[in-house]
Amino acid sequence: MIRIPRLKDCILIIGSIDVEVDATDDHGIEKIEFYIDNETTSRHNATEEPYTWTWDEKAFFKHTIKVIAYDEDGLTDTDTVEVFIINFDGR
Repeated sequence: MIRIPRLKDCILIIGSIDVEVDATDDHGIEKIEFYIDNETTSRHNATEEPYTWTWDEKAFFKHTIKVIAYDEDGLTDTDTVEVFIINFDGR
């Protein structure tokens, strides 16, 4: 599950945001990959808790944040969330 602050039904991001993933598995989590939109290369790989990534770049309008969790047995689970972001000062 992706945790992002919400304003009612709209996810509005102003500036940068820390994307946190809550992932558990009986056999352990190998890694979490973070993606924006339909990218084929992950923005960040987290291998230890807390599974977080700071999205801090110039970005505007509607985007999709996607995470893929890999467990130690090679199984995966994916979660996505659509956001509206306004970040003029990103890196």
